[in-house]
Amino acid sequence: MNNDRKMISYENIFIIIFSIYEIYNLLNITMFYEYLPQSMTVVFLVLAIGLVALRLVYNTKCSYIEFAWTISILFSMLVISYLSGYRGIVIIFCFIIAAQNMSMDRIVRTYFRISFIIMSITILAAKLEIIENVVWSSSTTGIVRYGFGYIYPTDFVSCIFFLVCAYIFLKREEKFSFFSFAVMLGIAYVTYSFCNTRLDSLCIAIAAFTYMFLKIRKEKPISKIWRRISYFSIPLFAGLSIWTTMQYRTSNPFMLGLNVLLSSRLYYGKQGIQRYGFSLFGQYVAMRGHSVKSEGVVSDFFYLDCSYLNIALRYGIVCLIIVCALLVFFMHIQYKKEDRVVPAIIILIGLNSMIAHHLFDGYTNIFLFVVLANTSFGDERRSRIRLPKISIKHRKQNIF
Repeated sequence: MNNDRKMISYENIFIIIFSIYEIYNLLNITMFYEYLPQSMTVVFLVLAIGLVALRLVYNTKCSYIEFAWTISILFSMLVISYLSGYRGIVIIFCFIIAAQNMSMDRIVRTYFRISFIIMSITILAAKLEIIENVVWSSSTTGIVRYGFGYIYPTDFVSCIFFLVCAYIFLKREEKFSFFSFAVMLGIAYVTYSFCNTRLDSLCIAIAAFTYMFLKIRKEKPISKIWRRISYFSIPLFAGLSIWTTMQYRTSNPFMLGLNVLLSSRLYYGKQGIQRYGFSLFGQYVAMRGHSVKSEGVVSDFFYLDCSYLNIALRYGIVCLIIVCALLVFFMHIQYKKEDRVVPAIIILIGLNSMIAHHLFDGYTNIFLFVVLANTSFGDERRSRIRLPKISIKHRKQNIF
């Protein structure tokens, strides 16, 4: 026996399982999906629930508020999963709960490395024709869109957008870099030129200017007015996007023009509301997009791109309220730490989510998984639930 063996921390166990989840799901939106098993939901469900159980075991000072909050959220998600048929929602919220009190930097850094490596391998594999580099072209407009090894151009550029957001977070303590700023703008231009992804390319450009603005304002105090306004941003984005979709009429020239600008998102959103209606705990919504994997799912194209409407119709109003509340709470916690970077990133992601559907995709939107990181509920001085502690040993302290 070696006396240098150390106890495996819960954080290391989380990072291992989280990394497996990220690797699988990020590869699953590339053309490598053909080589992956497509029935991993049960495996990740068991692992995610196991993480929550482990967190309660490792955290021997679990407060009553924390314990009650965990059970309430899990129960709500199980009800939504049962009624809608979407098992992934339980996995997402288990990861959110499991990440509580962990290092946000470590989770985001792990995500950044995994996503960047997978993207680099995918682009190289597509160029070397190891996997197919699918190209979409329009006979009416003549626009050609390249997937660069991903199942659809918007999935590729969306991953870049969230990588840029993660980069801004990880570099928040460093000085302004004109090189980084120029690279972000260059990426926005290149992705628009080759992928014609107007929204995500524009958001990457906005992220570049947000990065510059945050560096300029770094030493200045955060405005109380801006704090209060930002708290309403996510609920406002959600309400405005859903209300606009509900108000869509073909007889209204303005709405008709807006629908064309948004690539028929208002039309399909209104169709979704009329077909399925709103519910508290969600329902199954059959969708088929333009990606390679969508072939043969349903007869006609139908996709809910707006994240807020997507969540409201598929997972229910309760889920939408919880997601919005968590993001607002996340901003509040970061403001208390005098952090202006994370709230700015959340607002940018919230704006992007009015049109794109990636807000609830934890494997791309890493900031959804860390809303409770570095956060503790309850008062340390109050009574706590005492749970048994376990010891698992290995020879190395740091795995990643």
